[in-house]
Amino acid sequence: MNTNELPKRNILRLEGFDYSTSGAYYVTMCTHQKQHLFGRIADGKMYLNALGKIANQEWLKLKDRFTKINIDVYQIMPNHIHAIVAIGIDDDIDLESDKTITNPKVTEIVCAFKSLVTRHYKQYCRENNIVPIPKLWQRSYYDHIIRNEDDLRAVADYIRFNPINWELDKYNRP
Repeated sequence: MNTNELPKRNILRLEGFDYSTSGAYYVTMCTHQKQHLFGRIADGKMYLNALGKIANQEWLKLKDRFTKINIDVYQIMPNHIHAIVAIGIDDDIDLESDKTITNPKVTEIVCAFKSLVTRHYKQYCRENNIVPIPKLWQRSYYDHIIRNEDDLRAVADYIRFNPINWELDKYNRP
């Protein structure tokens, strides 16, 4: 191998799939080097620290930024966030009469979230004279297209029970 060549990264997205298609998507976003940045788990319950609270607030505000999404099921863990994002599924919008509204792509939602958390975290650090962590996020994220009700139920259960199963998680390390 030529030492000047960059390593080839695995493509994580389903090739040729339009990630703005109406449907439900399971996403996982990890912290840089799986650092425990968002809080801790004790007795099967997640306790958010200041950065975890910022992430929680920004996640909940995504619905205001992207009107064509629902973000009901999510869980912030010490070093990652699991969520189900439903795109284009909104009872308040008449798709026939309002064809100008387009669905956001999953990537746009994830990038906006990571950016907003980082920005507000840096602002929090400035206001509290704290040296910020240089890098919060891993470069990419994991996604899974939810294909049916059984898949949705299984993913939702996995997310809900994630804090209880933390002791078994391979990324649970100090």
